[in-house]
Amino acid sequence: MPINLERIGHCAVRVRDVERAKKFYIDVLGFQFMEQDPDHGGVFMSLTGDGHTIDVSPVNDPDNAQGPVQGSDRVGVAHIAFKVGSYQALKDAYQTLQANGVEVARMIDHVSQRSIYFIDPDGNGLEIYYCFWKAGEMRTSPSPLMTPCQSGRALRANSEPGRVLRPAPTTSTYMVRSSSRIILRSSSALRLP
Repeated sequence: MPINLERIGHCAVRVRDVERAKKFYIDVLGFQFMEQDPDHGGVFMSLTGDGHTIDVSPVNDPDNAQGPVQGSDRVGVAHIAFKVGSYQALKDAYQTLQANGVEVARMIDHVSQRSIYFIDPDGNGLEIYYCFWKAGEMRTSPSPLMTPCQSGRALRANSEPGRVLRPAPTTSTYMVRSSSRIILRSSSALRLP
């Protein structure tokens, strides 16, 4: 019988400069300071309404510490993802990252969510995403978001985000309306206005 886990409790991230990381996670990402552990120097932070979410701890030798390993051919944690409650909140997050000089590595329009990928000051991979409200249904039953499309062209249309256009059950390409354009779906890039 498997262990009955409730949820992921927190992520522990090693950093070169705890104060710099604390400033980034609080001032840019909106975390709240909870406490600093005097024994190991780690800073515990949380998201609003949540308990301890992330722990940044110093490496032993900041000058010689190697950065995190990134890349699709590497073993390890690729990124930590943070969910926002609306597409507008995702757009606001993008603007905040830009205003704070955070380089966005990529933006992806997944079938079930839209994501922004970037790194923290120590190179740890992070993601902010908005999940469509019917994403859970997409895995278990046919959904309007998953209707196959016949055309391979991007089209403009007056439809709400998430609406799929031009159904044709013979192909596996999907076209989903974003806020600014229709996007061909399998795993295409996301463009935020």
